[in-house]
Amino acid sequence: MSIGQVMIHVTSLDVAKKFYIDILGLKVKSDLSQELGMYIIENEGCYFTLHEGFKPNTQDYDQCKTVVILRVSDIEQMKSKLLSQNVQLYGNIVETPVHYYQSTRDFDGNWIEVAQFKN
Repeated sequence: MSIGQVMIHVTSLDVAKKFYIDILGLKVKSDLSQELGMYIIENEGCYFTLHEGFKPNTQDYDQCKTVVILRVSDIEQMKSKLLSQNVQLYGNIVETPVHYYQSTRDFDGNWIEVAQFKN
C-alpha cells in the first residue's frame, strides 16, 4: 500500500487555485473543476487534490476536511480485508472518473479512503 492521494477540501476552489497553482506553482494534472469541483495535481507519483467544499451523498464527511487516500491494487480485496479486521466502513465502494474508493475513519475520526486508481 502507498499514499495515492491527499485531498484538501477548500471553501473556494478559485481562491485555492490562486494560492496552490498560481502562487505556489503546482501543476494541474487534471482539471475536473466543472465536473467534480476539483483540480488534481501530481507530484512525483503522489496526487494532491484541491476539492471545493465537497460532501458526498454516500459518505458522512465533515465539510472542508482533509482526506488521506491510500492507493491499493484491488479495492474489493482491501474491502474484504478491512471487514475481516472489524474496521467500520462507510457506504459502499464508490466510482469516480479517477478511482474506486471505500471510506473509513481512523480512531481519531480522520477520514481515510482506500482507492484503486483507474490509471
